[in-house]
Amino acid sequence: MAYVPGYQHDVFISYAHVDNEPLVKSEQGWVASFHRELALLLARKLGRRDAFALWRDEKVRGNDEFEDTIDAAFRHSAVAIFVLSPGFAASTWCCRELTGFCERLEEEADVRLEGRSRVFKVLFAHVPEEEMPPDVQRLLPRTVGYAFFQRDPSTGREVSFRRTEEQDEDQRYWCKLDDLARDLAEMLKTLRRLGGRDAEEEEDDDAPMPGPAVAAAPAVYLAEATDDLEPDREDLRRTLVQRGVTVLPEQPLQPDGEELAEQVRTDLRRAALSIHLLGAFYGRRPAGEARSFTHVQLDLAAEVARERAGPGTGLPRFVWMPRSLDVSALRSDQQALVQAVEEEPDSASPAAVLKVGLEELKETVVRKLEELFPRPPEPLVTETPGAVVYLSCRPEDDPEAEALCDLLQAARHDVVLPLREGQPAELDLHYRTNLQYCDALLVLYARSPLPWVRDELLKVRRLLAGRRDFVLSVYDGPPPEKEELGLAFHNLLLIECRDGRRAERLRPFLDRLGGRP
Repeated sequence: MAYVPGYQHDVFISYAHVDNEPLVKSEQGWVASFHRELALLLARKLGRRDAFALWRDEKVRGNDEFEDTIDAAFRHSAVAIFVLSPGFAASTWCCRELTGFCERLEEEADVRLEGRSRVFKVLFAHVPEEEMPPDVQRLLPRTVGYAFFQRDPSTGREVSFRRTEEQDEDQRYWCKLDDLARDLAEMLKTLRRLGGRDAEEEEDDDAPMPGPAVAAAPAVYLAEATDDLEPDREDLRRTLVQRGVTVLPEQPLQPDGEELAEQVRTDLRRAALSIHLLGAFYGRRPAGEARSFTHVQLDLAAEVARERAGPGTGLPRFVWMPRSLDVSALRSDQQALVQAVEEEPDSASPAAVLKVGLEELKETVVRKLEELFPRPPEPLVTETPGAVVYLSCRPEDDPEAEALCDLLQAARHDVVLPLREGQPAELDLHYRTNLQYCDALLVLYARSPLPWVRDELLKVRRLLAGRRDFVLSVYDGPPPEKEELGLAFHNLLLIECRDGRRAERLRPFLDRLGGRP
C-alpha cells in the first residue's frame, strides 16, 4: 500500500539494466543494492518498512505486456528517481519514462508544492549534456540531482563513491544516500499531508490545531560551485541544514543566461547572506553567457548587496578559497576572477574573502547567523501543562498513530507510545506503570483486530477502577468497512472517525482533556 493517498506506488525507480550488471558475478548489481539500501533508510525516516511502496522493474524489457506494466507503474507513482548514466541516455525506454513522468506532473501541477520537484535524478555516471535527447535536456535542469561520483575537471576522470564500512573515513556514498532518503521522505510526507492525488485543495482536515506563530527559518544562498569543490559545498550545506537553515538555491540552476540571472536574483533577495566557493577551475558557462556559473553568481550577489545597502538590510557575503589554492598557477580566466574578488572596490556591503580551512569557514558562517538571528530569551512558562495521553496501538496502525500524535502535540499534550521489544513481563510492567502516570488512554481501532481492541479496553477499565479523573477513549478510524466496537461503557468516549476527518473528530477528546478535574 502506498504512503501517499491516490497512488499505487510512492517511488518509481527508472534505470538502464546495463548499470545493474555486477562486475563480479557473485555480487549484487549497483541499482539493486541502491534500491535495498534506500528502502532501509527511507523506512527509518518514515517510521516503518511497510509504510511505503518503491517500484523497480527487475526484468529486461521485451514484450508488450511487461511494457504496459512499466507504463502503468510510472503513471501511478507519486515521485520518481532516474538513475542517469550513458546507458540511460542510450535507452529509448528510460528517456520515455522521464519525459512521460514529467509531462504527467505538468498536468497535475500543485501550487502548494511551491515549485519543489517530484523528480529526483541519481547521477551514476557523468553524461555530457549533448548526448541526452533534446526532450531530456530540456527537463533535467528542473530536477534535483545527487551525484554518486566525483569528477576531476582537469582530467575528466570519474571516481565512484564506494560502499564503505562504518569505520572507514570515506562516507561519501552513505552521506549522499542519506541526503536522497531525507529529501524523498520530506516530499512523501508533504504529498501525504496535502492529501495526495485525491485531495481537495480547499480543505485539509489533517492540518494541525492552531498554535503559536513560528518565525521563518533563515535562508542562506550557497552558490553552486565547480565539481572540484562540490564535496566542500555539500559538507557546508549539511551543516546549515542541520541548524534549520533554508539553503538556496532549492532548484537546479537554469542553463540559460537570462533565466539564470532571474532565478539567482530572486533567491539572493530572499537570503540573509550569501556564500561563494572559489577553487582551481573557472567552470562551465550558461548558454549565451561569457561568464561561468560561479562568476555570474558572484556578480549578482554584489549587485543585490548594493541594492540592499543599509543598516540591517544589507547582504553579507563570504567568498571562500581553500588554503592550498595557488593563484599564480591558475588559468588566466580563473586567476582574473580571483583577483577581481580580492580587489573589489569598497562598498557599503563588501565581501569577506576567507582563505581558511573548511571547518573555520563553517564556524565563521555559524557565528554570522547567530549575530543576524540571535536566539530570543527563553519565555517564562505560565501556561498549565497539557495532559499525558497513552496512545495504545498495534503496528498496522502506526501511520494513523503518527497523525494523531501530531494533532495531540500541536494541542500541547504529551504522548506515550507502547514498547514492542522486550520480555513479556517487562512490557506488561511498562504498560501498567505508564498508565498510572497518564491522564488519558486513547485506544486506536483502525486496522487492528477487534478482539485486541476490546481486550485492551476491558483490561484498562479493571486496572484503573476508581480513577474518576482518567479519560478513557477509543478512536474508531478508517477504513469504514469493518465490525462495530460493540461496547457501551460508562464514561467511555467513542471518537468516530472512519471518514478520516481527524482534526474535527478529535475535538471532543481534547475538550475533555482540557476540562479534566
